[in-house]
Amino acid sequence: MFEIPVAAKAAFCSAVCTLATAAPGGEVQSWGSDTYGQSTVPSGDNFVQVTCGYFFSMGLLEDGTIVHWGMATSGVDDVPEGEFYTAIEAGHSYVVAIRTDGTLDAWGWNGGGQLGHPSGTGWVAIAAGDAHAMALDADGGVTAWGTNSYGQTDVPEGVVFTAIAAGSDFSVGLLDDGSLTAWGRDNNGQSTPPTGDDFVAIAAGDQFGLALRSDGTIAAWGRNNAGQRDAPEGSNFTAIGCGWQNGYAIDGDGYLHAWGLDNNQQVTDAPDDAGFTQITGGMYHAVALGFLDCNANGIADGDEIADGTTADVNPADGVPDECQGLELGACCTVRGDCLPTTEAHCLNAGGTWHEDTLDCDAVGCDPQCLGDLDLDGDVDVMDLLTIIDRWGTCP
Repeated sequence: MFEIPVAAKAAFCSAVCTLATAAPGGEVQSWGSDTYGQSTVPSGDNFVQVTCGYFFSMGLLEDGTIVHWGMATSGVDDVPEGEFYTAIEAGHSYVVAIRTDGTLDAWGWNGGGQLGHPSGTGWVAIAAGDAHAMALDADGGVTAWGTNSYGQTDVPEGVVFTAIAAGSDFSVGLLDDGSLTAWGRDNNGQSTPPTGDDFVAIAAGDQFGLALRSDGTIAAWGRNNAGQRDAPEGSNFTAIGCGWQNGYAIDGDGYLHAWGLDNNQQVTDAPDDAGFTQITGGMYHAVALGFLDCNANGIADGDEIADGTTADVNPADGVPDECQGLELGACCTVRGDCLPTTEAHCLNAGGTWHEDTLDCDAVGCDPQCLGDLDLDGDVDVMDLLTIIDRWGTCP
C-alpha cells in the first residue's frame, strides 16, 4: 500500500520510479500474510510495477493492463476494461492510476472522496494513502483529494515537487532542491521529516516515513513502535518502500532488506534472491518486482530454467534447485540427452551423473543402447531372455 517512491525526473527514475512507461517486464514475488490471497501472485514475467492495498495487491503489465489479486471488497478488483495505464497506486481499499493519455482514473472504496480525482492530462506520478490521494503534474505541481481530517490534502504552495508519498493521515513531498516537506497528522513526528538537500526518493507508511539519500543511505522518522524506523545502515541502497509498520529497501546488488513488524513473517520471509528493482508493502504482506536471480549470476532464474541451464524439479516452483541447497551436475540420459539436475533424479532415470560440471557440451553424452540389458555390447537372445524373465508386474 504505502510504497510510493514516485519521481518525475529521469535522474530519480534510475533508482526508484513507479512510472512504468517502456519498462521491461519482470517477475514478482510476495510473502507475509496470504489470508485473502494477497501474496499469491499470478504467474508471468511481464510485470512493470506492483502496488499493495491493505489486503490486496495489483500489478501493471507490459501491455498497460492491470491485474488484481487478494481481497476483492469495495470494488478494488473492478479494473476498468479497455483502458491502458502507465502507473498505479493502491490505498487502503481503492486504486488510483494514470492512463496512457496522462489522465487519471480511480476505483474502489470512496468513503472519503478518494475517487474524486482531478481532471485534465499531463499527470506524471500518483500517491495513495489511507483515504487520500495525490497527483504530480509535469510542472512540479501537486493536487490532493480525499479525506482531510488532519490537513493531509493541504499541499504547500510556492514549491516545486519531484516526488510524492502518501501515508495513513499525512503526506510527504520531495522538492526540486533535494529537500523534504510533509504535512498532515504529526502525532508521532511523521510530518516532521529530516533536513538536508540530498534526498532522491521517499516512501510513507503508518505514521512514519523513509527517504533515500543520494549517497545510498536511508533516513527514517516518525512512529517506531515496531522498529519500522530501524533502517539498515550502509550506503548501497537504491530503492525503498513502506508497508503498514514495515520498512523495505533494495541494495545495489538487487537484494531485499526488511525490518519492522514481523507478525506474519513479512520480515523474516523476504526472498533471498538478487535482481529486485521495486518493493512495496501492504498491511501484513509485501510484494517485490525484479529480475529474479537467486544465484546472482546475472541470468534470470526463469531464463535459466527455460533453456535448461539449471534444473527446477525439487520441487518445480520456479526456483533453481541449486538455490535450495541441492547439488547439481550434468546428467547424461540413456538416450544421449543431457540436462543439469540432481544426482538422485539422474540416477533414478538411469542416467550418468557428472558432479563436477553443469556444462553439457563438455560432457559429450553418448546414447546408451537401450536393448542391451546385460551390458555386453550386443542386443541378442540373452537380452530377450532377460525380458521374458522379468515379464509381469513390476513391484
